Amino acid sequence: MKFGVITLGIFSALIFMNPGTVHASSQSETSVKAETDANKKSQLEKAFMREFAFLKSQKRILEKRKTQASGFYGQQIKKIKGQIRQLEKTLIAVSAETEELNQNLQMAQRSVESVDDRVNLLENTMTQVQTSLKNLGLKDSWTQKEEIVNFEKMDRLLRNSLVGLNRANQVIKSKSSYFDENGKEINGEVLRIGRVASFGLATGKTGNLAPAGEGEYKLISQFAVEKELKAETLPIFLYQDGQKAFEEKSEKTVLSTIQAGGSIAWVIVLLGLLGLFFIVARYLMLRKASHEEADLVSKVEARLVDDGHESAKEFLAKKTTPTARVLNYCLEKVGIDRESMEDVINESLLQEGQKLDRFSTVILVFAAIAPLLGLLGTVTGMISTFDIITEFGTGDPKLLSSGISEALITTELGLIVAIPTLLLGHLLSAWSKKIKESTEAAALKICQVICR
Repeated sequence: MKFGVITLGIFSALIFMNPGTVHASSQSETSVKAETDANKKSQLEKAFMREFAFLKSQKRILEKRKTQASGFYGQQIKKIKGQIRQLEKTLIAVSAETEELNQNLQMAQRSVESVDDRVNLLENTMTQVQTSLKNLGLKDSWTQKEEIVNFEKMDRLLRNSLVGLNRANQVIKSKSSYFDENGKEINGEVLRIGRVASFGLATGKTGNLAPAGEGEYKLISQFAVEKELKAETLPIFLYQDGQKAFEEKSEKTVLSTIQAGGSIAWVIVLLGLLGLFFIVARYLMLRKASHEEADLVSKVEARLVDDGHESAKEFLAKKTTPTARVLNYCLEKVGIDRESMEDVINESLLQEGQKLDRFSTVILVFAAIAPLLGLLGTVTGMISTFDIITEFGTGDPKLLSSGISEALITTELGLIVAIPTLLLGHLLSAWSKKIKESTEAAALKICQVICR
């Protein structure tokens, strides 16, 4: 520490003592520094050139590698694209083959279904042939379903069917019995015209026959002939199935039609009768209201001018029409101003209008309700029909007739009630409006006479 202080002091003394020496030293240091900087710059340039040369060589190497990689991977990509195109061709071929196989499969399925349908048709045909042979009185041993490929038996069945059909289609007259319209058995002769018609020949009971079931026949009342048959031509009753009993159709009446419609049909009929009652009542009321003398206003006006309002009141007291009552009410208010008289007229017209509009709303309501009830009957009838279908199926149409009749008859009755009720209701309303307008015109005319 002491040595450093001493040295610093000596150095300072030398400087102050010899300034030239110090200046020379500074120049020497500057040149040394410049030389040093030049050396450093040269070294940096050499280092930069070495690094640049290294990076340049690395660039050439990387470009060479890039070229090699581009060629290699280009070949790989080209190869892969070729494989993809080949796979696409293979996929298209497989798809076409699959579609062709599916079409062949569908054709095979349709062929199998066609064969099944033909087998079922052949089975049904053979069953019908056997049934027909049984109905014709011929018997055969065809009983088993698996024997359907037995062509010898099929040939025999068809030949027997032809024989039976030829025999059944002939006109045959034989001794037999049948029943009359009262169910009494009659012994006589039966003329069978193929399988479509039969004619009974017996003393006192002759006429067309219809199947009665179980191979029996009955006389049809509308074709029965009480006396001996002498006509050259007679109507023939044709039937389709000789084994199914024929039922003569009874004549329909209004009550039977309503009964077929069910309880809702009776409600619609009752509604129609009530509507008719109100229509007749309203018609009589309007007819009475419109029945007045054509010159009633002129007569009242003449009495007012000649004899005064008391004479006119006595004249109107004998009348019962709305016009007469309105005019009489106006004469009772003689002496008031014109504005008050018009208020009196409006009040009296309002009272008479309420009387003229009596039953109009009820009639129109009935006209609106009737088709709705018909629609309700349609719905209940269809529900009943579907219930029968659910329980018994659709084999017998007669079972479905009741529900269908209820559905259609109620709709018909609803429209039958609604259409005339609505039409007459509007006609009566127009008539009532016309009466009110004529009454108002008469009252205003008398008001002008009174308020002069």
